[in-house]
Amino acid sequence: ADDTGAVVVSGENLLVVGDQPAGLMAVMSMVSLSQSGWVAVHEETPEGAFGNILGARRFPEGKYFGSAIELLRATEGDGKAYYAVLHEDDGDTVFDFQTEKPVEDESGSSVSARFVTTFIE
Repeated sequence: ADDTGAVVVSGENLLVVGDQPAGLMAVMSMVSLSQSGWVAVHEETPEGAFGNILGARRFPEGKYFGSAIELLRATEGDGKAYYAVLHEDDGDTVFDFQTEKPVEDESGSSVSARFVTTFIE
């Protein structure tokens, strides 16, 4: 079977997010979690790092498609970059970025996805 280009996920942490209009929502194309966690939307700093967090949503273990994350502050167009970042979940249902750190994959990279805001005329 030819599975080139297919995303095959089994018990892995994966975030997929496409470029999207600026606003008070960030829509995730796919969220796949091997255990419960928070997906936080960070601004991208000028250095290309994770900056301020605009909003976060807790997801139980599983796969989710087309899930929206409500933001406390809107993303800005046009062409500004953001990251969806998977953070640990300590189980208290309150997001604390200081204790619930970004989750890393086997290679030590943060589980994240970069996206850019688009401007709608």
